[in-house]
Amino acid sequence: MATIARPATAADGRSVQLGIRGARSILAAATLAVGAAVVAAVLLFRPWPVRNSFVFGEIAPIRDGIWTSIFVDSLAFAAVAIGLALVVSQLTPARGGALANLGAIVVTLGGVLFAMGAFAFAAFAWYVTDPAVLPAADGARLLDYAVANPEHVMIPQALGFLLYTLGTVVLALALVRARTVPRWLPIAVIGLTIAQFIAHDRLLDLVQVATMATLVILAAMAVRFRRSAHGDARAMWEGSGADTRI
Repeated sequence: MATIARPATAADGRSVQLGIRGARSILAAATLAVGAAVVAAVLLFRPWPVRNSFVFGEIAPIRDGIWTSIFVDSLAFAAVAIGLALVVSQLTPARGGALANLGAIVVTLGGVLFAMGAFAFAAFAWYVTDPAVLPAADGARLLDYAVANPEHVMIPQALGFLLYTLGTVVLALALVRARTVPRWLPIAVIGLTIAQFIAHDRLLDLVQVATMATLVILAAMAVRFRRSAHGDARAMWEGSGADTRI
């Protein structure tokens, strides 16, 4: 028995577009949530003895753990920056769009630059602390030289962090203007971001963990927002009399 296929309609095309947009939204939110969770886990685990320590004697005994943790953290941090840019862009379809566009550029550039600088130092430190290649005295001298001349690794990393921080604040302001998420969430992001420059040592770790937690919440709200928008659009098309049956 022959089967006659129903001709495709405009509603079918719209449904496909909604499905693609929904999948992209979930992917962006997942990138942000997973990246933020990984960064938080590294901060809680804290494989380094002292934050931002450049002392040869502290790095050499745990060189493998430091390289691994910074590799994971750098990759996750870049994912957070990219995911945050995409998520906020989706949450600001009208109001706050200009701020979101600006913040997306700045936060992505900063996140990637920070990740590059962090991993560059981790790789460099891993090599110079290998006793099979360099005597400890020579490795320590080379590490001290890198610290004394930070323009090729540490300054780009610091600049990346500052750009990421600025971009995060701009994106949070875009969310405040858009009002697509509860206002307390972007305000909390701004407050915790500023608190990073006040807290020190273990307290700084915990502040940054809390910041990552707010980004996980933001990712979940972004998925909810997209599903709500998808349902509203679908109801509008069905209410217009278009045949959306498969």
